[in-house]
Amino acid sequence: ESGEEIVKQGEPGTHFFVVKSGELAVTSETEVIKRLGPADSFGEVALVHNSPQWSTVSAERLSRVWGVHSSAFLQSMWNLASRSFLENFGLLSRIKIFQFLQESQLRTICQELVALVFSPGTEVVREGTWGDCVYVVKSGTLHCQAPGKGAAERITREQYFGDDYVCDLHIPFGHIVENAQDRPCKLAIISTEVFDVFGRLHPSPYLFCSFP
Repeated sequence: ESGEEIVKQGEPGTHFFVVKSGELAVTSETEVIKRLGPADSFGEVALVHNSPQWSTVSAERLSRVWGVHSSAFLQSMWNLASRSFLENFGLLSRIKIFQFLQESQLRTICQELVALVFSPGTEVVREGTWGDCVYVVKSGTLHCQAPGKGAAERITREQYFGDDYVCDLHIPFGHIVENAQDRPCKLAIISTEVFDVFGRLHPSPYLFCSFP
């Protein structure tokens, strides 16, 4: 009901919550930070970091929320992370540019990489930006376009780009890479900081797009 607190700042986290209906206010030190509505969620930060609630969440009006106990939530997160790790390890193991790495190094990359989903029409890399990541397509198709150089090339599942730009070339991207399809595209993105732990990437003859 209106004014009822679901979680209180400073208290330990016990559940992960999803708003079913109504409106909730998120406050910190009595200041309203944001408001939550249907399909919004909260409570995960305290559970994942095993820390006190960073804010108070209370009902602005009659509201309903679903709650998942911490043990079930953390187990689900662990299962998801394990599946994601194995999926990424299998993916990178099949890609030539990573085959010079030892298994322990490949595991380090899998632990540090970030998976992002790009909506249709979204630009992934803009011409002129400096390359500081290697991109691997997990699903979907990207278009790679060099301005003024004809038709775009396609980059599909298990193909990659950006490795030439993070070797020793120190040049900006000369291409535009975007999701020009009508469905989302999922990429594994690996920062050069990860490779710096055990040495830079070697220039690769396997790059799909012929970057200058």
